[in-house]
Amino acid sequence: MITGIATAVGVILRQELGKKHFNPFLLNFLAAFLGGCIGGVAGPLGWSSTSNSHFEKNQIKFSYLNRELV
Repeated sequence: MITGIATAVGVILRQELGKKHFNPFLLNFLAAFLGGCIGGVAGPLGWSSTSNSHFEKNQIKFSYLNRELV
């Protein structure tokens, strides 16, 4: 679900910047970067229903917005 949302937001960004004749090379980069950021932040913030087994196994403490996930 999160992957679909991240991809959709990236595509919308690419289309909107394309309408404004933005640099074609940067269009793809920015769309992929935004989608990757949304997808990467989803796990640690608890937006995903998939378990955060990587964080639990390695006991990585991730502190963001005064929240700790172990």
